[in-house]
Amino acid sequence: MNLLLQSINDWSRTIVDIEEFLKQIRTFLGGKKITIENLESALGSLSPARSAWEMESLSGLIELLRFSNLQQLDSDTIEKIF
Repeated sequence: MNLLLQSINDWSRTIVDIEEFLKQIRTFLGGKKITIENLESALGSLSPARSAWEMESLSGLIELLRFSNLQQLDSDTIEKIF
């Protein structure tokens, strides 16, 4: 739970709830699923000088997926974790 909350806190846009956060991340990923591969790909295209908070948030989600041994992050997997 802590990794998810840190990722939400690091995201640079206003978040109303977890579902809104997931929606914003999917939009940020161009509509792709929230997977390690897609998150890593997005990280590779960001600049720390302009997108440090987004990079921190995406890194936290990668860590969450690895730690939880999940293939992707969505509403269903959030319920299973917590």
